[in-house]
Amino acid sequence: MDVECIEYNIMPINSRAKGARFERYLALWFRDEGWADAKRGCQHAGRDVNTGQDAPDLIVPGLTEWLHIEAKHVERLQLQDAYDQARRDASGVGKIPCVIHKRNSTDPLVTISLEDFAQFLRGDLPPTNETKTKENENE
Repeated sequence: MDVECIEYNIMPINSRAKGARFERYLALWFRDEGWADAKRGCQHAGRDVNTGQDAPDLIVPGLTEWLHIEAKHVERLQLQDAYDQARRDASGVGKIPCVIHKRNSTDPLVTISLEDFAQFLRGDLPPTNETKTKENENE
C-alpha cells in the first residue's frame, strides 16, 4: 500500500495515514467476513467529531455493541499502552477491550485479556440479549 517516493527514492511515513489505511483494511476485512455494515469510526484525534466522546476505530454492527476495537499498525507497538487505551475507552461504555495490531509485512494479530478469552472459549462472549438484560437489571 505504501508508495515509493520517486524523487528521493524513500518510503514516506505518515503514521496517521498509515493508521487510517489499516482501519479501512480492517473495515473491508470485516465486511468480507460477513459484517456488511462495518466501517471506520468517525473520529478526529480519537474523538467522535459530532459528540466529542471517545470514538472507536471501527464500527461493526453486531460486534462493537459489546467489543471496543483499537486498531494499531506500527512497527514498535507498546502493546500494554495500546491495551490500556482500549480498556479506558471500553470501560466507560461497558465493552470488552480489544487491540488488533500489525507490523509491516505481517499478519494482523488480536489481543484481548486472558479472562475475556476464557469467557469467549466458554461461550459467554459475545453476550446474548438475555445476558445484557440481566446486566442492565443489576446496575
